[in-house]
Amino acid sequence: MALIYSQPFSEGGAAAAGGVAVAGTEAKPVKGGWIVNGKKIFASLSGHADYYGVLCTEIAEGEKASRRNTLYLALPAKADGVSVVGDWDPLGMRGTVSRTLLFKDAFVPEDAALMPRGVYFQAAMRWPHMFSDAVAHLCAASRRRPTISPCAICAARCRARRR
Repeated sequence: MALIYSQPFSEGGAAAAGGVAVAGTEAKPVKGGWIVNGKKIFASLSGHADYYGVLCTEIAEGEKASRRNTLYLALPAKADGVSVVGDWDPLGMRGTVSRTLLFKDAFVPEDAALMPRGVYFQAAMRWPHMFSDAVAHLCAASRRRPTISPCAICAARCRARRR
């Protein structure tokens, strides 16, 4: 049996506009995994995927949000606390089923981490062309420049930021 996997990234709000974290969706570490709370808007395949690959910010007790603590977790669509809300019926895009995903105290086991801690941040800094304009926020927040710019577009953006 084939499984359907979706990658909902959009959140809207401060996180998307370069707040203190890559994602406003939060993951609180607990024994054996994380408790995830947040939402993803325009989440393609919502309600039809088996798993959602979700970027979230790990925030341990007493710590503040940081881009360096970005996690990429596979949330099972049928997990308690995962729900799909809203309508989606735009002409020409009905097949994307891009509704809103809500996560309310959804437990995600440790083995559902799609990347080890810190790897998303390191990869976004190293290969910005693979991580869209969100990397500009990472660079500005860390006051670092990407060390590698393999494409002309990224190289131009990096040069512009250095000025």
